[in-house]
Amino acid sequence: MIGLILAYWLIPPMRTIALVAVGVGGATAILVGVRRHRTDRWLAWVLLAAGILMITFGEAIYSIQGPARSFPGIPELLFVAAYGPLCLGLILMGRPRTLSNDLMLILDTIAVGLAATLVVWITLVRPAVVSLHLTGYAKLIVVAGNVGYAAVLASAALVAVAWRANTALRVLGLGLIAFLIADYVYGTEIISGTWTPGGLADLGFPIFFALSGAAALQPSMAAVASRSHARNQLGGRLVMVAIGLLVAPTTLLVAATSGPVTTGFAIAVTAVAIGLVMLTRIFLSARAYQQKAAREASLRVASRALMLATDRPQLESGVTAALRQLVPTATAHIREPGDPPAEGLAMALQGGEPPCVLGMMVFRGPPDRLDELTPTLRALADQAASAYSRIRTVEKLAAEQREEYFRTLVHTSTDVTLISRDGTIEYATPSARDLFGVDVVGANLDDLVARFDGEGWPDTVEAEEGDVTLSDRSLAVLVHRRDLADDPTVCGVVTTLRDVTAERDLRRDLAHQASHDVITGLANPRLFRRALAEAVRTPGVAVILLDIDDFKLVNDMYGHPVGDYLLVTCARRIESAIGPADLAARIGGDEFGVVLGDCPDVGVARDVAQRLSDLLAEPVEVDGMMIESRASVGIAHAAGGGDDSQLMQKADMALYAAKSGGKGRWRQYDGEMSIPARNHVEVGRRLRATMESGELTLYYQPIVDLVTGETVGVEALLRLQDDGDPMPPPQIVAAAESTGLIGQLGEWILDRALADLPQFQLPGRDPCYVSVNVSARQLRRTDFSATVRRALKSSRVDPRLLVLEVTENILIENDDERPWAYLDELHALGVRIAIDDYGTGYASLGYLRQPSVDIVKIDRSLLTDLTPRATRLIEGVSSTLRYLGVDQIAEGVETEHARTILVDAGCPYGQGFLFSPPLPVDKVVRWLRLPDVTAGS
Repeated sequence: MIGLILAYWLIPPMRTIALVAVGVGGATAILVGVRRHRTDRWLAWVLLAAGILMITFGEAIYSIQGPARSFPGIPELLFVAAYGPLCLGLILMGRPRTLSNDLMLILDTIAVGLAATLVVWITLVRPAVVSLHLTGYAKLIVVAGNVGYAAVLASAALVAVAWRANTALRVLGLGLIAFLIADYVYGTEIISGTWTPGGLADLGFPIFFALSGAAALQPSMAAVASRSHARNQLGGRLVMVAIGLLVAPTTLLVAATSGPVTTGFAIAVTAVAIGLVMLTRIFLSARAYQQKAAREASLRVASRALMLATDRPQLESGVTAALRQLVPTATAHIREPGDPPAEGLAMALQGGEPPCVLGMMVFRGPPDRLDELTPTLRALADQAASAYSRIRTVEKLAAEQREEYFRTLVHTSTDVTLISRDGTIEYATPSARDLFGVDVVGANLDDLVARFDGEGWPDTVEAEEGDVTLSDRSLAVLVHRRDLADDPTVCGVVTTLRDVTAERDLRRDLAHQASHDVITGLANPRLFRRALAEAVRTPGVAVILLDIDDFKLVNDMYGHPVGDYLLVTCARRIESAIGPADLAARIGGDEFGVVLGDCPDVGVARDVAQRLSDLLAEPVEVDGMMIESRASVGIAHAAGGGDDSQLMQKADMALYAAKSGGKGRWRQYDGEMSIPARNHVEVGRRLRATMESGELTLYYQPIVDLVTGETVGVEALLRLQDDGDPMPPPQIVAAAESTGLIGQLGEWILDRALADLPQFQLPGRDPCYVSVNVSARQLRRTDFSATVRRALKSSRVDPRLLVLEVTENILIENDDERPWAYLDELHALGVRIAIDDYGTGYASLGYLRQPSVDIVKIDRSLLTDLTPRATRLIEGVSSTLRYLGVDQIAEGVETEHARTILVDAGCPYGQGFLFSPPLPVDKVVRWLRLPDVTAGS
């Protein structure tokens, strides 16, 4: 190529051939370099090659046409047209990758271009316009060429600013200098008319062709406009700014010193334009400084965060927080070797001793913005690498310390650790010999530790107890198993055994203490209730409650040790009287309970109760002293199962009845038993709630003529309609008396009965009366008589249709004559008085002399066993009452046989299930409307 250039200069006949060869060779070298180095700026180089070929072809045509051709011609057109691809190629080659640098560089290029335009205007364009030897078309071609020259000069500045950063750019820059000098000289000579072929000016063109091809062949041509290119523009940019600022005043100074200034307007316009460009550049520079400050701030934030980071998530969070000060939507995370690839800008994290790649810091965000922030991201990645190296070093040291710590724990712990492969133990900690007494390596875990279900141990077990049987004792161990066969550091099943024998024994003791009485060893109340709740789910269950009579006296006279001995003795006797399927418990201080779980026949429960009563009546010898002991016993039986609470209540009521009837005996529950006083508060609370909610009501049992079956009256009976256990009226009244509700309850019953009575009066039938029970507390109230009178007055009921029933036991409880005075007062108004439960008291004949007694109700107990003797007793009672002129009503008439005996004895009236059970108001009305009511209908 140098030889061709020398031939072009020294051998005029070969000038055309040499120039064409150099031009085509330079263009070809450019294309080869583009293909070889695969630059992303290939279009810039191709445009440069196109411009060279156009100039080369112009020179060839010029040589062929010779000097006699007309000016301008095709060669000049090709020369002018070549400025276009040259200018565009240099712009594309020198343009940086990021938009912000583009703007700054464009402004610098505009400033240089304005300055070059001013110089070209003054030195080339204006002289061409005023030249006398150039025609109009020639002037246009010359002016166009000069304008193209200015454009190439400005575009060359883009490459010149970074010529030191790239070898290819340095070579290309030298070629551009030769081209610009030659083209400038050519322009001046064309204007002056002194240009001749082969002059010194023409030598710059083959030099430009040759150096352009040489630049394209440099490997560094692929790095043109790279990030390193952008980092090395400072010197060139300062030169461009200086040229832009100094050309206009320098030109003005030169023009002023040469004579009158004829280009002042052009200089002024250029100066103003350059000034505006510089102001814009200052604004952009200030903004760039702010962005730089933001980047530095983000680096400081990252530095603080990374300094405090102790693990990978904290490190990633710190880098992301710093990055988001620059790019709000960006994120950063670490990709370690072996992790799947991730999208984003990845930068290597290098650290450690010796240095190695720890991973990749992957930044995600807008690609253009990340590309612009590459230096900052590199700094962030370097800081992250340092912190990550520190974190990994600390983790490694901590892991080594933990490994040493756990190794010490394993060898000094009393827990046993075993490693098994294929069922055989291959490793055991020293504590294994202490537990098993032998070396267990080579043994099988199933042979050493027995599982409760008898099966073998699976490879994964979570806290399951097993048994270790030794020659002198049995141990309980807690078994944990983990299958770590896939772990290369273990390659087996890890078993951990902990001796929990003490805990098991303590657990059993606590469980026994939680369910058994400390003194007697019997079940405690909780276990008793649980057993009862389980027993009532099946048919045939009985509950027996026992209370040691006068136990408090034993404690007071002999002391608590003797009392405890008595309790233990009684407990053993109770256990001896029941079967293995039954449960005995101590449920109170001196109270015991028995659950007979398999008791289909109530007779079995009675036999057990009698046996218990006999055993507990035997004296107890303590330290040579014989202590008399008896017990009261209550029984409740449920043939078909039932509710445990209800069964307990019934047994309690039976026990209460046994103690009330005398000590040392047993009683079986029946429906007429009253509630123990200790339960009255609870029942009273329930009674008050039902009165307030309207769940308290009255049922009525018809009283009929035993001969005709005609209903003559009804007895009002109290009923609770809440969700609780059913209670007979005597129990309700007893609870109301003990809780102070009897006055309120009695008044409610009386008002309700009198209010319902008009519904029982049917046309064509004799008047039907209502019978209301009166309790002892009611009779002793000073306002009892007034309460009855007020009720009669408000209901407008004939007093003769009201019967007040009084139990005979109430009348002899004390010598108070006020109850009889109240009854006599009401009897005078027409109210009839009936003595209830006749035959159960202690002075049945004594109060029959009272003139206010109109009716006597024979108690149902006289009809339970109708023997000949009982029949004669009924006949005698009925005869006595007829003789005294007192009406009589038999209670509890349930069979035709009883009805016949009563009719034969002369008893006119009766009530019972033979005729009707207690009914609500509406059903009583339907009963009364039935024609010819007979027994059982």
